[in-house]
Amino acid sequence: MPLLATYKLPCGDKNHYPEKLEYLTRKGQAVVFHVRSSKDFQCHLVMPKGKGVEILKTSHNIDDIVNAYESIKLIEEKIVDSNGIFFYKMATDENELRKLLEDNRRVEASINKDPTALMQRDLYLSSPIREVKR
Repeated sequence: MPLLATYKLPCGDKNHYPEKLEYLTRKGQAVVFHVRSSKDFQCHLVMPKGKGVEILKTSHNIDDIVNAYESIKLIEEKIVDSNGIFFYKMATDENELRKLLEDNRRVEASINKDPTALMQRDLYLSSPIREVKR
């Protein structure tokens, strides 16, 4: 049976992700995935770090988190094992992931100020996705 890493969400809910992702983060790569708590139903954008995780974004609305995750311009990868299918995105390092998240925040902020910026967001989202070299 594949190994799982365990972490706690702010509400105290325990969750798991494949140990392979913990290994990748120890090697310097940054991984991000989304999860929903079964206790308070909050949705989180999560980045494993060391022996824990960093919550990058939280919302009661799952669409907010899924949209934030989907807008990260990295290829979605998956791990398929006896525990099921686990989807995630991986950057070469934490700085790259944070830069992509910041770019997304700037685009979303401009949309909130100027509804015509939706066209800019669509252009941003349709530009090529960056593939991580291994």
